[in-house]
Amino acid sequence: MSRKWAEVEAEALRWRETGDKRLLEGLIQKLMPFAERKIRARLAGKRLHDHLDLLGHEIRSAALFAVWRALQTWRPELSSLAHYLALYCSGFAGRLLTKVRLDHVSLSDPVGEDKEQTWEDVLPADVPEPEEALVRKGLQEALAGLPERHREALKRRLQGQTLAEIAQEFGLSRESIRRLEAEALVRLKGGAMAFF
Repeated sequence: MSRKWAEVEAEALRWRETGDKRLLEGLIQKLMPFAERKIRARLAGKRLHDHLDLLGHEIRSAALFAVWRALQTWRPELSSLAHYLALYCSGFAGRLLTKVRLDHVSLSDPVGEDKEQTWEDVLPADVPEPEEALVRKGLQEALAGLPERHREALKRRLQGQTLAEIAQEFGLSRESIRRLEAEALVRLKGGAMAFF
């Protein structure tokens, strides 16, 4: 462990003992750059280079949450604070990645197991809206293969319902509905090619 991390860990232990808000602010300032770099690296590894500037606020928010959770849950006897923070950064980056993937689904995204074709190649050119493309036989069969909750969440989103409306109907949180939608899209991307 580097000397810098040893100092940060000592400061984190002092903060836990005293609850001093100034120590906490100092820790956050020291750990935020590390957390942001980790999250940016994870997103860049998922081919989201073009979106990193647009996601600045979300990345900073995710980094702050990661720092806060790492400081709260860190157990020095098990691992280093750097390790805890890296794990939380990875988790929050994954959540952000799911959100970004849903917000930025593109016709140029690869589809199928071989990933050699894109949605643009697969979807019929004469269908202007993705909702209309879903009535095609291949996608209907792919949708039929989804679990009912996933299928219903995706169908309702495509019909224009908000996450909050669907969450209320299902008795779940908006984040749970977002996750169902993301999982449905991932399953469709992986399985749709088998039907064409």
